[in-house]
This record gives sequence, C-alpha cells and structure tokens, in this order.
Amino acid sequence: MKDGMRHYLVVLLCAALTAVALSPGVGSPAPASAQSGERVLVFVSDGMRHDLMKRFVSEGVMPTYAEIMETGAEGEDGMIPNVPANSGPGWTALVTGAPPAANGVTNNTFHDNTQPFGPFGVSAWGAGVNQAETIAEVAEAAGLKVMALGWQTFDAANIADGVVVDPYPDWLTGRGIVANYDVELQWTDLLSAGPYLSSTTIELVEADGWANVPESYSPAQEAPLAMLAFSGTAVDYWLYIFDSTDDGATNYDSVLVAPAKDGADAAIVGAGDWSQNIPATVDDTAGGFYVKVIELEPDLSQFRLYFTPITRARVWPESLEEEVVANFDAIPPIDYSLYILGMIDAETFVEQQIRNAELLGQEIYPYLIRTFEPDLVLAGSEATDSIQHRFLSLALEESEQYDPETGPTYFSYIKRAYRATDEAARALWNEMPDAHIIVASDHGFHSTWMAINANLVLETLGLYDPADPASSPAVAYGAGGMAQVYINLAGRNPDGVVAEEDYEQLREQIVAAFEELGPDVIDRVLLKEETEAIAITEDVSWNMLHPDRTGDVVIFSKPPYQFDAPTAGEVTAPTPIYGQHGFLPVTLDGRSVFAAAGPTIEPGIVVGPVTAMDIAPTVAAILGIDAPAHTQGRVLPMLLEPVIG
Repeated sequence: MKDGMRHYLVVLLCAALTAVALSPGVGSPAPASAQSGERVLVFVSDGMRHDLMKRFVSEGVMPTYAEIMETGAEGEDGMIPNVPANSGPGWTALVTGAPPAANGVTNNTFHDNTQPFGPFGVSAWGAGVNQAETIAEVAEAAGLKVMALGWQTFDAANIADGVVVDPYPDWLTGRGIVANYDVELQWTDLLSAGPYLSSTTIELVEADGWANVPESYSPAQEAPLAMLAFSGTAVDYWLYIFDSTDDGATNYDSVLVAPAKDGADAAIVGAGDWSQNIPATVDDTAGGFYVKVIELEPDLSQFRLYFTPITRARVWPESLEEEVVANFDAIPPIDYSLYILGMIDAETFVEQQIRNAELLGQEIYPYLIRTFEPDLVLAGSEATDSIQHRFLSLALEESEQYDPETGPTYFSYIKRAYRATDEAARALWNEMPDAHIIVASDHGFHSTWMAINANLVLETLGLYDPADPASSPAVAYGAGGMAQVYINLAGRNPDGVVAEEDYEQLREQIVAAFEELGPDVIDRVLLKEETEAIAITEDVSWNMLHPDRTGDVVIFSKPPYQFDAPTAGEVTAPTPIYGQHGFLPVTLDGRSVFAAAGPTIEPGIVVGPVTAMDIAPTVAAILGIDAPAHTQGRVLPMLLEPVIG
C-alpha cells in the first residue's frame, strides 16, 4: 500500500485511541470524516468458540479461518464477548461498539421499567430496542453502500438505502410429522404439540383418483398432508407412496408430494431423503417448504414424514424480497422443537441447520454482494449456535454427559457446523477479494444439561404470581446463564406495588434465595448498582448498568446450570439444552472468536485483549469514517505501522 495511506491510518488510529481515553464516546455524532476507499466484510458466526475454532483450523477443517490468521491478525485467546454473553447483547455490542449500559440490550429477554410487566418481557430482536448508533448508520451517512446479511438484532430501519436480509425467514404455516404409528414424544412439559407443531397419526389407504403418477409395482398408498397457516387457512397436500422396483417383492421406496392428486411437477422423495424446495402459496404469498421421509419400511409397517413450515425470505427493500423468493430455494428455518420432542432424529435436525447455512452463506448472500458491490458487509451465520445448543455437552469428552459410543457422532455434528461456517466465510470473501475481512463471534459456549426456574424461586418467596405477573412484587426474566429480577417498585414502575421503603429488604431476600442454591449452581449475584463494572479480567470489565433495563438483582449461573426451558414445579431440573451461553466469560470456553486480514492489517500478529466493543471502531478506522456515537471500544492496534522518515 502507499506510504501516505499507511501514515493516514496510523494517525487515525492514534486519534481514535485518544478519544476513547478521554471520553466514553456518548454524545451527538460528529460529521463523517473522509472515506479511505477500503472495503470491509465482517462475518460473525453465532456461538463459535475460540478454542474449537483453533482445533478445527489445526485439523484442516477450516482453511478460510486458517488463511485469515496466517495472513492477518488474531486475538489473544480469541475475544472477550459482551456481558451478558448472550446473542442479543453480543450482536448489538459488535455493531455499536457500546456496552448494554449505552445500547440498552441487557439480555436476550429483559424488562424495561418504563413499561408494565408482561409475561414475555422485551426481546433483543425487537425493532428499535437498540438505543445506540450502529456502524451501519455511520457508514451509510458517509455515503458508503451497506449490507446487513443475516446480522441478528439488526433493525431494517437502521439504514435507508442498503440491503438487509433477516436471518430468520417468515413462517407462513406450522410444521410437524405424519406417521402411520404413534410416535412417542419427549420433554412434552417444555414443548407441547399444537396446531402449528403437529404430530399426526395417519392411516394409509390404497391410492385412488391420481393422474400423472409413476408406476407402482405394489398397490400405491395415499394419505393427506395438512398444514395450518398462521392466518388460519388450511394448506392441504397429498402423499402418494409407491414401489418403484419391478422385483416381484413388496418394496415401497418412494413418496410423491403434491397439492392435488396429480403427479405432474410433484416432488418425489426416497426413503431417508430430503425433497427439493417445494414452491407453495399461502393466501397469495409465495414461499416454499421441504419434506424428509424419515422412515419408510418396505412393507409400510412404519412410515414417518417430516414437513418444514412454508417459509418466505425477509429482505429489504421489499422489491428485492420478490427477487430473492423467485430465484432461490425457500430458507429452511432454525427450528429446535421437533428434535427436542423426538419427532425428528438428530441427523435430520443437523441437515436442516446445515442447509440453512449453505443456502444463505453460499448462495443468497454472495449473489447480493455480487449484485450490489457494497463497501461494508455485516454478515452472520447461525449454524454453530443451533447445533452446539443441542449437542455440546454430549460431544465433548470432558463433559459428564459424554458417552463414548455416541459422543463421536455428536462431535461430528459440531465439526460440520464449523466447516459450513468456514465455507460461507470463503464464499463471501470470494465476492470481496480486495476487502478487509473480520471474523468474529458473539459469545462462546459452555456444556449444560440443567435448568433453573428463576420465577419459581420468587414464587416460593411469595413475590411472583404466575397467573398475574403484572401485579407481582418481582418478576425474573432470564436467558442462558443470566437472569435479572425486576422489583415492581411504586413510583418507578407504571403499576408498582412495592413501597420504596421495602426495596432494600426485598433485594436482600432475593439475593439470599438465589445464593442458597449453592456455589455449584450460582456463580455471582449482583445488585443493580454493582453491574456498572463487571470484572472479567484485570484489564477488562463490562458496564451493563442501564437506567431502565437492568434488573434490581442480576444472577449469573454456573455451568451446567442455565435459565432457559425450566421445568414447571422444580427449581432445578434436567433440560434438553446441552450447550449454552450467557455465563461470565472468564474461562476459555466462554471466549468468542476474532481474526482479521486485509490490505491495511499487519500480518502474523496477535492482539489482545480484544473485546466485542472494539469491532465497530476498528471497522470505522479502516473505512475512514467516524466511530458510532456511543462507542466505548478502541481501534485495535493491528493496522500497519507508520514509515519513519
């Protein structure tokens, strides 16, 4: 690169570091500075663990990440994620450079004391929830082209002229299985099958009235496939089960799926196979779905077919959504429920998550980058998170849940997720070969298998009424390894019932109740004011003290205990969540990923400590624009050194 540009970047680096030292960065945004002419791709893999990434790189599973670290910089022990180290706060910190105290995202689910208490709390994924300026806003204001492709918690209103793809497609219908026997379900106290999550026992009868179907060498059978749209519309398909082998034996081996009893242009699926995308229309809205024939005994003694929901991509601008829907397969959803309930097997679950990652990361996102030639791409992938949630403690030899007979299979699922993520990063980088690439993750991952029912703890104290949360003296909202208890305080909360003079005594009672669960269950219990500087290392602490959104008591659990999917009636109980995040990231399994390469990045160096707040200001420095207004991170010292003389 030219010496002038090299000197400019170093001057910019020093200025940014000085600004961070003098001010937390909160205030009105300054006018955007001159642009550098550089391009940046930020690729975040949800839940990718630093130590597992390094292991897979050494084994040759992740050549793209290996190249980035060989030709660029990497973080010492990865990156220290946001506290709490959950997805919503993590992705928000990465895009704003701000801690929860400034951006207001204090967990995946939390409460805002300016609002009445509700049963579900505030979601980090809600539009307008983030209160801090993003790097996307600053870049677009500086005249740069911006794309957010699968970036979680990103509000489409955040940029006016860029392209946004939501990582989660719209679901137009429910999903489930049909089988000719009663499928035994598991964990039904956590997840109940209903009209949008259905397990239907069907009777196979001889096919009648069909046209344009393949010849069957055993009497073809049929059954209905009924899906229910969220609008209430019934979406009906038919299954035609036939024997394609002229071998003189009963050997059913194929299923035809059609919206009517006509095999023209229908999907045909073999035993153990997935269908191609099946186009479908619900209430004049175009989408698509998939089926997999999980079981098909040759004599039809057991038959089970899984159908995904009909989905539709969510893309902005809306005109581009029509183009994506018309030219690409439907996006398979990230969907845990059917596997947890036992409707589908582990392999089917993993295949669906991998196909989601491949379709988005290797087909749709590269097409959009190629078409629009952006300056800044914020991209994400979900596969590492969804698969580790289901299998991590079953896959790692150091876990109490590890079984040497099944563990290697579960570990292979995790390896597949990391490989698919690496391939997606490569596909995006190939479309921007001149760009800087930063690969990161929002949090690490811990082995878990136990859940804590935080509101039951409050209920036993007489502080929480499950039938009336809005009038309860205290309510807990938790996610992963962290829960927050909010006191319904008179004079502060809209419907407050706790007198101010009772506040401190009530907090002490709540703290004592959670601490009584013991040090094997609870890591730290903090009062609200103690969250202003949550120490992670000697050099790094996180501020999650937001005036309205931080709990009056904040509880961090200790693996294998976490707060999602609690069992009714039990304070602690086993859970099918075998990997989790949200714990204090003080150990290496809680660390996220950081590596970067590109024209202005020093090759072969290790920088540290790196925090999630450092990504946005570093991206701004490379682009030659101002950092987001609320940024409290630093520009990472990995840019090329100045030339002396």
